[in-house]
Amino acid sequence: MARAPRRTGYAVPSRLFSLPAPVGGLNFRDPIAALKPTDALILDNWFPDVGSVSLRRGYVAHATGLPGQVETLVEYAGAPGVRRLFAASAGGIYDVTSAGPVGAPVRAGLTNNFFQSVQFSTLDKDYLVLVNGADGVLTFDGTNWAVQTITGADATRFFQVASYQGRLWFAALGETKAYYLGTGAIAGAATAFDLGPIFTRGGSIALIVPLSLGSAGSGPMEVLAFISTQGEAAVYAGTDPASAQNWALSGRYTVGKMAARRGWMRYGGDCVLFTEGGVVSAMGVMRLPPSQSDLASFTDKINPKLGALRAVAPADPSWQMLEYPAGRMAFLNGPGDDGKRQQWVINTRTGAWCRFSGMEARCWSLFGEAPYFGDDGGTVYRADFGETDDGREIVGEIKGGFTDMKFPALKRFTMMRPLMTANGDPAPAVGLDIDYGDVPPSDILTASIAATPLWGEAIWGQDMWGASALISRPWIATTGVGVAAAFRMRTRTRGFRIELHAVDIIFEPAAGAALG
Repeated sequence: MARAPRRTGYAVPSRLFSLPAPVGGLNFRDPIAALKPTDALILDNWFPDVGSVSLRRGYVAHATGLPGQVETLVEYAGAPGVRRLFAASAGGIYDVTSAGPVGAPVRAGLTNNFFQSVQFSTLDKDYLVLVNGADGVLTFDGTNWAVQTITGADATRFFQVASYQGRLWFAALGETKAYYLGTGAIAGAATAFDLGPIFTRGGSIALIVPLSLGSAGSGPMEVLAFISTQGEAAVYAGTDPASAQNWALSGRYTVGKMAARRGWMRYGGDCVLFTEGGVVSAMGVMRLPPSQSDLASFTDKINPKLGALRAVAPADPSWQMLEYPAGRMAFLNGPGDDGKRQQWVINTRTGAWCRFSGMEARCWSLFGEAPYFGDDGGTVYRADFGETDDGREIVGEIKGGFTDMKFPALKRFTMMRPLMTANGDPAPAVGLDIDYGDVPPSDILTASIAATPLWGEAIWGQDMWGASALISRPWIATTGVGVAAAFRMRTRTRGFRIELHAVDIIFEPAAGAALG
C-alpha cells in the first residue's frame, strides 16, 4: 500500500509585538544595537512623559514691533499680583507685558542688550536688578527705572548679579574680585572680595550663585558659590564677608568650564550648569569624588550631539537654560545642526530628553508660569500655547530604538499600528527602519482641525464642538525582512493634540526559524 507523502513544511504563524512609546527619550550615548525599546534616536517636537509621548504645543505672537533682535527677556515679580515682562532690543528696554505692538522704550541709550538679572527685596520695595557689563546697575521698582550709584568699584563692568543673605553680589568682566553691597542696600559702597588666591587655575569669575547644601541643624545650609572661567568653584558659608567669625571657605571643587554666560539655572536649592562636558548638577559634582563626576551629568545620553553643537558655535549668544516648572520641563536653548535654533528639553520628573524645533528663540523668560521667547525679528512669543506655530503647522518626528522583538532571528514585517490618543485623525506617515537602516517616512500633507467654536457663536447642527480624545488604531501594511526594526513616525499638523502610547507590529518568522 502506497504511503502518503510526508509534509516537510508548516504554516508560519504571525506574531504580534507591542512596542512602548519612547518615554526614555533620546539616547546618543549607547551603541545603537544596545538601546532599550523605550529609547529614541529621533524625538523632535514630541515630549516624553511617564507613559506616553505627546506632540508639543505651539506658540503665538505676543508683542510685536521691537526695533531689532530681542536679546533679553526678563520678568519683574513685585507685590502679589504685580508682574511685568520686559524685553531688551536695539539699545532699549521695552515693556512687553501686554500683547500687541510695543510702545516707546522705558529705558533707552543702552550699550548692549545682553542682561542678567535678579529679584531683590528691601524693607520697602521689590526690585528687578539688571547688569550687562557696560551700563552700570539698572533697577526697576515696580514704577520707576534708575541707574544706581555705586562707589568703590567700576559698576559699568558688572555683568552678573546674585542675591545672597540679604546682599547683592556682582561679578565684573575679567576680574577675580567679586563685589558686594551692604545688607538690604540697592546702591552705595561696594566692597571687593578677591577670589584670586583661591582660584588656583587662574581665570576670572564667571558666575556667582547661592546654593542650599542640605540640612544644618533645623534648616538648609545656605552657601554662596563663586565659579571661575576655568571651572573651579569656591563655596563660602556665612552671612558677613567682612567677619572672619561669620564667613569661611567651606570647599573648593572642579565643576567644569561653563559653556555660555546664560548656561545655568537655579533648580530648587541646586544650580544646573551647562559646561564643556555637558549639563551638570553643581551640588552633585561637589558631593561626588572626581572619578564619579559623570554621575552628576543630566545630559550623558545626549552629550555626543550636544558637545558637537557646542564646539561648532561656542560663542552663540542664544545658549540659555530655563526651567519651566508648570510644564515639568527645562530648556537648553541654542543653535542646531541645521543652522536654526532649537531647544534640548528634559522632563524634570523622569530625566528623559527630546528636542524642540521650529521655535527660533534667541532668549527666554518665564512670565507668570508661562514661557516666552524673543526672536531675531523683533517679536516676543508665548510658547506652550495652542496647537499651531503662530498659525503654521507643527512638524513632529519619532524614531525609536531598534529591537529584535524578543525574536533574534530573521522575520518578515507585515503590519503595524500606532496607538494614539488624538482629537481627530492626524494622518501620520509611519514606517519601519530595518536592521539599523535610516529611511525617513514619506513626507505628508498637513492635517488640520478648524478652531473650536465659542459658546454663542456656533451653529447648532453644523459646527463641531471640541472633539473628544480618540484612540487611533489604524492598521497599516508594511514590508521588510530583517532581524531588528525601529518604529518611525512623522506628523505635520495644525490644531492637533496627540499622545502616542505604543506601537503594535505584526511579523512572521522566516521559514525554518526557531519559534521559541
